Amino acid sequence: MGKYPDSNLLNEYSNWHLARCGTKSYLTDSDINLVGFPFIYRLWVEVRDASGLLKPVAVLDIKSMQDNIIPTISSRCWYDWLESNKMPVYIVQIEGKFETFHVQRWCSKEVRIMNEEKYIKFIKALTLI
Repeated sequence: MGKYPDSNLLNEYSNWHLARCGTKSYLTDSDINLVGFPFIYRLWVEVRDASGLLKPVAVLDIKSMQDNIIPTISSRCWYDWLESNKMPVYIVQIEGKFETFHVQRWCSKEVRIMNEEKYIKFIKALTLI
């Protein structure tokens, strides 16, 4: 991960995603400076193969249930920019060992609670816009 320390949750999500979802995603380190101080954000980008090219289909902000989901000014700007460029943003809070997923679409604020099976179907259903 370069100069930033690893996150146990993101490492576990990576292993779980690889074993259970069968889709491609990449973790990005986003260095942004929107409010006068550096801010590092790690976001998952779910991708699909489109004619031999990997295309992003959604951005996932993976958090544990203990994490505060009230976005900072920087993250709100980042989410809004992605959504304005037709990139869906989902905040995903994970309960337990990947048993329950609270999925919130940033632009609608609706939270859907899914078990592992429904979340995997949700991930697999993400497609190019």
